Amino acid sequence: VQESATWIVTGDVTVESGEDTRIFATAGHFTTCDLAIPHYHFEADQIKIVRDKYLVGRPARLYFGRVPVMVLPFFVQSLEQGRRSGFIVPRFSLTDVVRNSGHTREISDLGWYWAVNDYLGAQVTGRWRSGAYTAHTGNLDWRWRRQFLDGNFGFTRYWEQDGRRNFALDARGSWRPDERTNVSGSARFATSSQFIRESTIDPLEATQDLNSSFNFSRRFDWGTMALGATGRQSMADGGLSYTLPSFSLSPNPITLFRASNPANARWYNNASINWGFKTTRSGTQNEANLRSGVQDRQDTDLDGNVSLSLGRLNLSTSGSLNQSLLEELSGYQLGNEVISGCTPGPLQPCLRLPGGRDDEGRWNASIGYQQPLIGQTTLTPSLGFSQELRRDSLTQGGYV
Repeated sequence: VQESATWIVTGDVTVESGEDTRIFATAGHFTTCDLAIPHYHFEADQIKIVRDKYLVGRPARLYFGRVPVMVLPFFVQSLEQGRRSGFIVPRFSLTDVVRNSGHTREISDLGWYWAVNDYLGAQVTGRWRSGAYTAHTGNLDWRWRRQFLDGNFGFTRYWEQDGRRNFALDARGSWRPDERTNVSGSARFATSSQFIRESTIDPLEATQDLNSSFNFSRRFDWGTMALGATGRQSMADGGLSYTLPSFSLSPNPITLFRASNPANARWYNNASINWGFKTTRSGTQNEANLRSGVQDRQDTDLDGNVSLSLGRLNLSTSGSLNQSLLEELSGYQLGNEVISGCTPGPLQPCLRLPGGRDDEGRWNASIGYQQPLIGQTTLTPSLGFSQELRRDSLTQGGYV
């Protein structure tokens, strides 16, 4: 039977031809291994196959070589092609059914898949782990090639053994509404990073940070605009760092005094101006640590640049403004433990890291000239000027 794989069925076989070809077998076995002594096979007292639909045997006994391993009331293998709605085959091992000493049992992917249409699919599954939790997961997938739309959304709800509840979110998507516009994003979040570390059996999931992002870009006749945001949730301590938003403009070069004939161009013809602008706002939350002296902060950055190319002469200038806000951090040191907040009462002295604001500005300007010498040799003298201004807690509120 050639359906997705080559199933070799032996036994007392009867074939009924018709609208649906049916194959019946008694005292038979079936496998996908074509060796004289197959690596594995199922034995069944009764076997029924409906072409392009299903293969079923009952009761089914699984053999590895000639060694019996497991007995199942029945065995079912779908022979249909393409996407279709139906039950999802659950995952479990033999030790999940017959428990041995100290083993944690788990059954997962027990649920239903719904092929809504050619572009949309949904599924609901359940997972259970002994002594730990029960979980339900919902997934929604979409893919519409003609509209350049692709993505998925997943939500998992956990009910822990001790009564606590947690949830995790995992989503991504991309869309190109037209040839000049791109939109993409991803989101991963968990209410408790400690629960994920303690419950997962995947080492990557236990150590990998949860990253989220959003990106939007639009190309115009005059240039390109980009807007973005990122977020990272640490699995180690639950700290959050983010960039929200990130915005940039990159205009196309502007040509001045364009010459109709390059051979007749003067020194001032085809001068070009380039400029750009970018701003970002970033920060951290829940990453403050009194013992290591790390404070949560918020940074705002503005950057811009302009350059003019006039024949062999080049003029350029750029500048930036940066502002950093540090949150105040206070607490008590009790042995190896740090207690946040300072309230009257304890004998231990209050440890305090004051907050503050740092303002910083930079700008520079330069001029250069390219002078050809002999052959491919050129001489480019340049002159530059730069300045930096700073104001923080050490400057008494004034700029230095």
